[in-house]
Amino acid sequence: MLILKKFPHYIKTGFLLLMELDNPWAVFGYAFHKEVLMKFSNGLRLSSLQFIDPLIICETVFYDDYRLREIVEDPKYILDVGAAMGDFSCWCAQLYPKAEIVAFEPNNDEYKLLEKNIKMNKAKHVKPVKLAVSTKPELTFYVATVNVRSSIVKDEFSTTEMKVKATPLDPYINKTVDILKVDCEGAEIDILESIKPQSFKKIKRIVLEYHNHLVKDQDKKLTKMLEKHGYEVQQQADEYNANIGYLYADRA
Repeated sequence: MLILKKFPHYIKTGFLLLMELDNPWAVFGYAFHKEVLMKFSNGLRLSSLQFIDPLIICETVFYDDYRLREIVEDPKYILDVGAAMGDFSCWCAQLYPKAEIVAFEPNNDEYKLLEKNIKMNKAKHVKPVKLAVSTKPELTFYVATVNVRSSIVKDEFSTTEMKVKATPLDPYINKTVDILKVDCEGAEIDILESIKPQSFKKIKRIVLEYHNHLVKDQDKKLTKMLEKHGYEVQQQADEYNANIGYLYADRA
């Protein structure tokens, strides 16, 4: 069972939170279905609604799953597709205070948190956009009890559905994009297809999370697409679940 396999990871993350949070007791609010404000010792402030969010924040900020520490030259323009509560965007805003960051999030509950977290972190250079990214003008989202599982793919965890407006990504690639981050629970291929072939030349680095449990062989399909557009691709599978992981694509 996956939760048992990951138990040591959860324990490690729990201790990390105790060390990095100025208010570790706040996480007990999740048990009462309350919005929780996490105040990190590095100055980051993030409100969230889900018990899984502290793990996601640790993966983004402390475990550096998006490999921001590899970047030598500070990025000037960042696109965050699937921003959710804004952990990646707000962390980038703190790391790169001169960067322009555009954060896409169509889920209304998550978008409200995104706006709140941007304001709380005084990240005025982060622009929230309440749209999905797609080749289509509208999408149906299937929302699970745990909001992070909102997806265009319906599965056994889906409980409700919502219609969301969408935009192609290409209009936002009007200059050099230093980082394109994509984590959209199965929509990654469609998102890349919304970029015109010539526009890929403007994107230096693409980091995607893949979900083979939602889209069969999604990692292979995404790798093939990225290599076709001139990227060298590295893959990092999740230590506990081979169906998910990251692709890191840099211009060859």
